Amino acid sequence: MDYSRVSACAQMPPLHDRLAHEVDSQRPGSWRTALLLVALAALVIITPMIFLGNAAGHDFQSHLASWMEMAAQWRQGNILPRWAEWSNWGFGEPRFIFYPPASWIFGAALGSVMPWRLVPGTLIFVAVVIAGMTMWTFARRWLTEMQSYIAAVFFAVNPYHLVMIYYRSDFAELLASALFPLMVLGAISAIREGWQRLPLLAIVLGGIWLLNAPAAVVAMYALVLLLVVGCVLRQSLRPLIYGAIALAGGLGLAAFYILPAAWEQRWVQIANAVEGRFIAERNLLFAQIYYVNRPGIQSFNWKVSGVAVGVIVATATAIFFCEASAQAALPAVSLALVNASGFCPRIFCRGRDLKNQSDLVIRCHAGASAGRRRYCSRHALGKPERSVCRRRDSLWPWLSRHRRVYATQRSCRRAL
Repeated sequence: MDYSRVSACAQMPPLHDRLAHEVDSQRPGSWRTALLLVALAALVIITPMIFLGNAAGHDFQSHLASWMEMAAQWRQGNILPRWAEWSNWGFGEPRFIFYPPASWIFGAALGSVMPWRLVPGTLIFVAVVIAGMTMWTFARRWLTEMQSYIAAVFFAVNPYHLVMIYYRSDFAELLASALFPLMVLGAISAIREGWQRLPLLAIVLGGIWLLNAPAAVVAMYALVLLLVVGCVLRQSLRPLIYGAIALAGGLGLAAFYILPAAWEQRWVQIANAVEGRFIAERNLLFAQIYYVNRPGIQSFNWKVSGVAVGVIVATATAIFFCEASAQAALPAVSLALVNASGFCPRIFCRGRDLKNQSDLVIRCHAGASAGRRRYCSRHALGKPERSVCRRRDSLWPWLSRHRRVYATQRSCRRAL
């Protein structure tokens, strides 16, 4: 027996060990099985739309009008539109300056090659498949092959995705949610492997910023949380430094959208968009003063708040009863975090913190709403838009103070 080799392996930190599950789940062709399962799950989600038509949620008309607007301007030779001329009954608005462009571009590209009635379902199908495959990519690092398939399907069809598809029709947020597993994977890879995985994290962060600004704010909070935990467990500031470099790279990739949005907000009436019903006190979970004169919206708020609380409780329960080994402790907690972020990506931030600390992002995101009541052109859709944009920012409840978190810190320290 080569005792020197055994001794070297025994001294190797658990961080660099290749788990047996990872070897099993990386067999050739496993990604095809994952893709097939996720595609079937996505097909089940959009099947009602095939027979009953598209689900017209709160933001359906605004997204569809933006896709049509961008496709029309492409035909006129304007590759990156800044002004939406069809809005406000022909008066226009600077929508494309303030709203992240990736979802508009994707929808317009689909509308350029297929009938418009097929675009929403196709975009939903693609977004759900991406969500499932990103979760499979993340889960296969620590779970068995079958478990990684189950995690991919569960994340693809999780309750918040269904709410976004059938209630809110927020296609941009759906696409951004699909990238959250890669963001967590990039953060953990930066903690485990150093600077080699920084390009992955930077690209994912840039993509989230170009898809949905509120989701990007949530991603920043989640990223900082993961990096701070990594610094504590590693007893080093390197993870935080790596994260800052990746964040700078991601913001640099999205700078062509962020910088004009920040600069040109001085020429629109931002206060009209961020005050009133968008103040933090009116957007907490189970808020009683949220659209008091519209019981339908109030009912929706209670439904989504119930989904969020249910997912948080389920996550806390899973962490409490999980008897993971020392090596699997951090991945298990990370899986819980990424699933919670996908189920309810607005729950991680306190509403007041989001308003004060990330005021610029909110203003950029709300800039296109200033001076209008969020309606589309009569020429595009035949009637004003009646969608409602809402913020679901709240407190991360008692989970961070749960005694199970403290109990797993010791095993996480050994894992890192």
